Amino acid sequence: MKPNAPLPHVLKVVAALMKAGREQDAARILIRDLRRSSTPREADISKWLVRTIGAKPATRLLHTLAHYPCFYCEHGLEECNLCGWQSQTGEKRGCCEHCLDLLYARCDFCDGSGWITYNAIPQDLWPAVVVVRTNAALKRLTDLMKNRLPAVTPTEPTQARELLEREQLVLNRLAGIFENAVDATRKYPARNSPTFKPVAAKVLNTSTTAWEKIQARMRQTLLLLAVAIRSEAGLGATAKAQAIMEARADFYTMLAESRAFEGTSLSHPFLPSRP
Repeated sequence: MKPNAPLPHVLKVVAALMKAGREQDAARILIRDLRRSSTPREADISKWLVRTIGAKPATRLLHTLAHYPCFYCEHGLEECNLCGWQSQTGEKRGCCEHCLDLLYARCDFCDGSGWITYNAIPQDLWPAVVVVRTNAALKRLTDLMKNRLPAVTPTEPTQARELLEREQLVLNRLAGIFENAVDATRKYPARNSPTFKPVAAKVLNTSTTAWEKIQARMRQTLLLLAVAIRSEAGLGATAKAQAIMEARADFYTMLAESRAFEGTSLSHPFLPSRP
């Protein structure tokens, strides 16, 4: 055994936990041990895992590592602490440009992915995790795009608004996953190696295409949200509430027509755009 390899008893613990179906505990222990030492330097870390704990457990473990939850948030969201959504008296101040009046913005720590950052994962595992995460995000986006956005009716706009708000949060999380993946490929120490270059190129292309689709869907969602809120404003709201709701609708319309959602939690500056 090389001196920088994980201790044999740690591998035994990981294998036993995988056998017992405790994937997340196995992932936690492996992350902790690998951050203290290192895996043997191989082009494909998955081969090392297969050799040490077996093919099926290795596949499950990589999947669990890739989806290990963020330490600081739930599903990529945190309460908006920059928000002027309500004053101390509970009075509405107006539309928050950060969280868009959704009360939740994407987590600053994980960029809204809901998963631990790549910095918390040993760099030897980054290539495998990048692939698993981008594939998962692409599948979720593909499934989402198959669904039509809810129709806004003049008499019952509230349900549509709530569904649209939920969709906007999901889209923002997916954008965070792709953004983190692109950033990880750029920071990976062996990014110019012959084995990693094809991985990085595929991640970049997938993320660029996904971001184009996400932006288009976000714009559609924002425009429909504006329609829903204006419809709600006309259903017996007070004059003051109507003014606030109209201002929020105007903001959504303006944001839908903006270049890259600058100044809001929908902005993802590290995601590439085609020229």
